[in-house]
Amino acid sequence: MLLNILKFLVFASIFINLTSAQTNKGITICEGKTSTISCSNNKAITIVRALFGRNKNNRECLILKGIFRIVKSCSVSGDSTLRQVKVRCEGQQSCQLTASRNIFGDPCKHFKKYLEVVYKCVERQNLVPVMTTSTGNMDITIEDRDGIKDTTISIWILIFAIAGSLILSQFILVVCVVKLIKRKKKPTNKKDGVCKHLKREQLAVRKIQSGVPVRNINSF
Repeated sequence: MLLNILKFLVFASIFINLTSAQTNKGITICEGKTSTISCSNNKAITIVRALFGRNKNNRECLILKGIFRIVKSCSVSGDSTLRQVKVRCEGQQSCQLTASRNIFGDPCKHFKKYLEVVYKCVERQNLVPVMTTSTGNMDITIEDRDGIKDTTISIWILIFAIAGSLILSQFILVVCVVKLIKRKKKPTNKKDGVCKHLKREQLAVRKIQSGVPVRNINSF
């Protein structure tokens, strides 16, 4: 019963993580470039988060990629960037975005920047008005171009959950086997004296059948 519950939890976790991984989409647009985001099946775009600037650990949109590159982290306020992207794309089936300092500002001059956007495709009735959406500081890095850093974290959590479930199930199986073996073992409390007494009774029966007096049995 417990093993079946563990299996159900594992498969449910896999389904939830795969479903959530397919919900969010990510795009990176290098400064000066224009790109289009769109949704199929007549669904609408809703923006999750946006960043214009760059992170020193991210190698996207670098002119020189190598050991001699000089990069620093910088970004425009997350609220400002998110608001600009929402004005252009929120509720649309498709929209064009241009990564430009004239639109989003210039947080770090003389450095190549990029626009990172994470969005979802949802049914139109699930849209939230732009002005009611509030976010905090969006100075973040999206490592995966097609997806989300959160998805990577959830996959690792899923791996550890599956490994933990397998270890737990094996431990429970070992405990059950040990208990079963102990139950099958019967204690042996017979003493040597009892065994000798049984042997004498058997000899007595045999001698009586053969006509030997019982008083001579002890001599055997």
